[in-house]
Amino acid sequence: MLGPEGDDEDDAFWNGAFGSGGADSSGLQTEAAASTEAAAAAAPGGTVPSSEAGGEAWQEGHCGAAAPGEAGPPRTPPRGDEAEAPQQAPHREEQQAETPAPATGSSFAPGQAVEAKYGNAFFEAEVLETMGDQVQVRYAYDGSEAMLLLTDVRLKGGDVAAVAAAAASDDGPAAGDGSADSATGAGLVAGLAVEAKFGNSFFDAVVVEATGDAVKVRYLYDNSEASLPKEDVRLKSSTAAEGSIEGGVAVEFAGGQEVEAKFGNSFFEAEVVEVHDSGTISVKYKYDGSVAELQRADVRHKGADEVGDGAAAAAAAEEEEDWPDALELDIGWEVAAYLNEGERWRKKIVEKLSGTRVAAAESGTVRCKVDETGGAARARCLLLALAAAKAGNGVDAVQELPQGLSSSIVDVPTERKDAIQGKLLKLMDDHSVVAVFLNKEVAATRDAGQEAAQEFEPGQEVEAKFGNSFFPAEVIEVSETGVKVKYAYDNSEAELPKSDVKPKVTGGAKGTAEEPEQPLPEPGEAVEAKFGNSFFSAEVVEINGDVIKVKYDYDKSEADLPSAEVKRKVASEAGGTEGSAAKLHAGQLVEAKFGNSFFEAEVVEAGDAIVKVKYKYDGSEAELPQAEVKVKATPAPYETEQLCIFGDDRSRAASSAEVYKFIFLKDGNLDPGVLLAGKESDPLEAAGVSFVTLERPARVIGFRGSVKKKIERATCAKVEV
Repeated sequence: MLGPEGDDEDDAFWNGAFGSGGADSSGLQTEAAASTEAAAAAAPGGTVPSSEAGGEAWQEGHCGAAAPGEAGPPRTPPRGDEAEAPQQAPHREEQQAETPAPATGSSFAPGQAVEAKYGNAFFEAEVLETMGDQVQVRYAYDGSEAMLLLTDVRLKGGDVAAVAAAAASDDGPAAGDGSADSATGAGLVAGLAVEAKFGNSFFDAVVVEATGDAVKVRYLYDNSEASLPKEDVRLKSSTAAEGSIEGGVAVEFAGGQEVEAKFGNSFFEAEVVEVHDSGTISVKYKYDGSVAELQRADVRHKGADEVGDGAAAAAAAEEEEDWPDALELDIGWEVAAYLNEGERWRKKIVEKLSGTRVAAAESGTVRCKVDETGGAARARCLLLALAAAKAGNGVDAVQELPQGLSSSIVDVPTERKDAIQGKLLKLMDDHSVVAVFLNKEVAATRDAGQEAAQEFEPGQEVEAKFGNSFFPAEVIEVSETGVKVKYAYDNSEAELPKSDVKPKVTGGAKGTAEEPEQPLPEPGEAVEAKFGNSFFSAEVVEINGDVIKVKYDYDKSEADLPSAEVKRKVASEAGGTEGSAAKLHAGQLVEAKFGNSFFEAEVVEAGDAIVKVKYKYDGSEAELPQAEVKVKATPAPYETEQLCIFGDDRSRAASSAEVYKFIFLKDGNLDPGVLLAGKESDPLEAAGVSFVTLERPARVIGFRGSVKKKIERATCAKVEV
């Protein structure tokens, strides 16, 4: 949202996105929206949302998950024996014989000093209360409180329990022992890194809770949660393939060993500095010499695939099998390498959204195993979009979206397209989406399923698109490529593709309905009369047939004009009749007369004949007759390019909000009121983008964003302003 001019903080931007659940099941809850407004109203200075003042805010979200792009490596919860030490320590032999207990709410006690996760980092905090698999904490740095999953809280100093040890204890089969239970279902405890099934594929996940035959997991790539049968959850192959665990410490790594360590979404060459008793490993990256302490799952042997050498060979063999009816597509070796980079998470996104299995060869050929109806079309659409985005191009293959593939469209001003294009790959990585600009030809026809059969006639009443909404208009001219229309609300004209024009629901061509013709103005009536290419305030002097003599207000000169060049002032500008108070309302932006000119003003009070206005330029007020107040002319819309975003509801909303931030940069000169004209908030029952007007957005942001952060924590929301 861009705030009122004159305040440096009013142009600040809030970066981020609401979290949400999985696709088609998550959404922005009404309670979240209500708490956002309540928090904003409670901000210092009494921020009050207003439908007229301030700027537009776009926010997206759903309570209960981390922001897209912020999901860090899976954390293991503290060991129960570390969180609550017994009063009498057992003998050393008894301690060695004990099996580490999976962390539960009882692992922490109120008042205990811990480290709690915020974003991708852990901060000092204090336990306030434990409830099942959740812990309420208070952060030390600002006193704010949050309810976190058990896996997002650890003992102070990073002493994290090796939950995987529970799976390798004497109570269950050891990982990698070759038994069937070592692959699926056995030894699953909260915090354990696993691979969980989605569709026909397995994805990296963390166990949230294991009860009976069901396992609740959280997928790492988008933080969505799901309850699965135990046979659909297996130990992470890297754990099963790379050796035993003693007390949670991977014994195959030693100081000085060359490895590959994770940074962001990729693995880089590094050297082991130290293997800690807590199960973490300190590594030094070769590319810059920096040192980091990582979880065991984020360190692998040099040259190994992310799922371990043995599992990598099995996966490669599976990808090389002869898939019947497989879709084959050549996307080029560079895009294939991009698809397979790091943990192949981009490939997994395509698989999840399309419902297929994808294998990309180094040659650039991609094969898709189709298991669902329409999967081939969805996979082809996503792969072509990914290839175009990687090359910095638009796509011209997405004529009609395949069934089952959800997308969002953001209208990006042409002058900002290059800036967005340069950030597109990072945007895709941060929010687990596939995004691509649509070529002009595609953008004009993608929603034109009925365009070929649709015909329009000059004079026909229609509804024409402006921004994201349709408004009453009249057809002026029809060509092979589009339709020229005149909007009823301000008489402006525009040439639109046929897909942006549709017949008016309640009417046909002009003249088919019984409509009275507009009567000619009467002598003495205030009108607008044409002079050159513009209309100016004037008064009717005399009417002779189809010729009207007028006297211009600004210089009192007179002219004889055809009736087509004289329009009734109040009816054309306000949609009402002179003397009607309903056409104007308090807070409405208008143009009010001062001397011989009109200036921007705001309606303070609208009476039957007199309107009280407040001029924007100096804040002075005046009472004017309604004839000297007119609705502010609508500025011409920006030329835009369409950015198509594929992903689940939450991810699309998150990336859309960030695109708006890139569009309205501080150094930009775009008017959000023009670009966002006609835009409406997405339904509250689905995760999406909402537009909220704030009177004093700077007060909601607060010093260094302090108020904004509290609102975000209270509502699980991220906001762009």
